[in-house]
Amino acid sequence: MDVIFQRYIINFSILEDLISLKLFFIRYLVSMINFFKQNINSNLLSALTFKGLSVLKGPALLIMLVIFLTPEQQGYWYLITNLGALAFNADFGSGLLTMQHIANHTKSKFNAIEMRRNFSRLISSSYKFLYTSLLIISLLLIPTGYMLMNDQGYLTIYAWFFYLASSVPVHFLLFELYLLQGFGSIVQSYIFRSIFVVLSLIICTLLLYSGMSLLSLGISNIIASLIVIPIVVRKFNYGKVRDSQSYPQIKTFILTKTRVQYITSWLAGYAMFFMIVPLVMYFNGPVVAGQIGLGLALVKAISALSLAPMESSLTLLGKAVGDKNKIQLMSYFKKSLLFGVLIFILAAISSIILLEIIRDIPIFDKRLPSLLVYSALLIAEFLYLIMNLLAKKVRIFLIEPYAIANVFFGISVFGNAIFWLAFFSLEIWSIMQALLYLLVGLPLFYRIYSVTMKNFS
Repeated sequence: MDVIFQRYIINFSILEDLISLKLFFIRYLVSMINFFKQNINSNLLSALTFKGLSVLKGPALLIMLVIFLTPEQQGYWYLITNLGALAFNADFGSGLLTMQHIANHTKSKFNAIEMRRNFSRLISSSYKFLYTSLLIISLLLIPTGYMLMNDQGYLTIYAWFFYLASSVPVHFLLFELYLLQGFGSIVQSYIFRSIFVVLSLIICTLLLYSGMSLLSLGISNIIASLIVIPIVVRKFNYGKVRDSQSYPQIKTFILTKTRVQYITSWLAGYAMFFMIVPLVMYFNGPVVAGQIGLGLALVKAISALSLAPMESSLTLLGKAVGDKNKIQLMSYFKKSLLFGVLIFILAAISSIILLEIIRDIPIFDKRLPSLLVYSALLIAEFLYLIMNLLAKKVRIFLIEPYAIANVFFGISVFGNAIFWLAFFSLEIWSIMQALLYLLVGLPLFYRIYSVTMKNFS
């Protein structure tokens, strides 16, 4: 009788714990819903819509690649996108820097023509920098890609050339949208970005269906950007704007110095992320490179979605800096940080569940990274998200103190990948990369953040 009674007490205790745990999660969920309701706004909603569409584009493209490409072609698809990413980052953050300059020094209500005229010298300088940089990078990438893909036939070579060519109209479109965001038209900027994402996905799908294979990647970017660009230019009537010399706020030397620091940071970031797939292809072949490329594309899409709250607040943060309103600045940043972390966790869990559901479907055979590797990639990307958010807050002050740290960490990540991929397994590399972000990257970035912010306190 005593034994039965004790079992009853134990079972009742377990039931109480389960009920308490359930009530805790319900209260937590309700509090998060209330938090979102209180803090959501049109800027954040438009940014989340754009980032959400970008995230959904990944799984949609995955299905298309599985249907229309072989595992080897999937590997070269991600080789082209990762190697060519340097061309698509040829502005080295110049668009973001220009947007932040404009946001920090814009006091009046948004008026496209008048505001653009006031900053015409800055905009002209940024465009010259962008396309000079793109020309130099293209001259370096064209022979590099040719050497890596020459044995794959003319289709892969032409796909590489078209992808590089597509960076020209895409850069123009995105730069114009950065300007709109800096002037205060945040919602409209993200609406046009969303239109571009949807159009490029639809066109890419149609091209894949028609048998264009790897060529679909670059051609879809070109067509989609050429459709959206005239709408943007016509809507905001930029053709009527003439040059002006009325931008005395920022000295050219400061702008140039900051750009050099941005270039250093972005090149290091390129080594950290976009060189991984070429390394995996070298050590493990195109099939495994396709798996890692897909995994990295997914985690980067989740990270981009998680950055939406911060990026949608950059203009407001810039105005808070311009007004020297520290309380408002910290309030915006804390909300952006919390939103970003919550979005990443929810999206990461959802992506793991999705991959595990589709893993056993025959058409996805040899297409997906293992659960261990993908989980390690997610952990590393989550840590990088925190690092990125800290850096973005510091850069609002139009400084770049992370240049040397990015170079050091970029070399560490690159060297780490070469060592573990060459002498050990893919799984060991993914774990060691996550540990590198945890033990080196995050402490280093937080230290720079705390020291820098003390100078502005």
